[in-house]
Amino acid sequence: MLQMIRNLKRFYDVRIRKDSKRMACYNYYDQHGEMLRLDYPLNKNAIVIDAGGYVGDFASSIFCKFGCHVDVFEPIAVYAEKIKERFKYNDCIEVLKAGLAAADREENIHVTGLGSSVFDAPDNIRKDDIEKIKLVSVVGYLQAKSYEKVDLLKINIEGGEYELLIALLDRPELIEHIEYLQIQFHDFVPDAVSKRENIRQRLSETHQLMWDFPFIWESWERKREQ
Repeated sequence: MLQMIRNLKRFYDVRIRKDSKRMACYNYYDQHGEMLRLDYPLNKNAIVIDAGGYVGDFASSIFCKFGCHVDVFEPIAVYAEKIKERFKYNDCIEVLKAGLAAADREENIHVTGLGSSVFDAPDNIRKDDIEKIKLVSVVGYLQAKSYEKVDLLKINIEGGEYELLIALLDRPELIEHIEYLQIQFHDFVPDAVSKRENIRQRLSETHQLMWDFPFIWESWERKREQ
């Protein structure tokens, strides 16, 4: 009975409502999207940047598979501390209590669990659920680190992905040294569809699309010289 209800709901979403995001979500799970998110040719020498660490699940999964170095950015104090505690004996995982952005600054964030954002505040947000966070420039961070390359940049920062990616695209010497990008675009940002399309067009100059579930997850690979 439960499966029948699920099938009817899917039929309604896809055939009647024609909800494109819900369709992308169904496709994501049908095609084992969570496995795709770990399907990269990395090794223990790889550098992974996890922008939007939350409680560290992605960092844990990617490290367990490859044993690679992971820089985890998480600006919300309670989540950053959870990640630090989780990996306190792991020298390969560095946790930074900050968010990645286009420029250094401070912002107020609405702390609502996995969907915490500086953009999309719930109507019933409490004062106690607003936290001042630190954001650091992705350009400045990469320049300071002087990584020869970044093997994977995973971005899930609840609306901040647009400014972050534009900052990288404006610096060809940086974007061209990122092998793979895994991005979750968010549609609650004003003009999200056109902003995403503009970024994808610019990104296609240096990278090629690997797989795409619109506004769920997508992945890009750096183009190789012919």
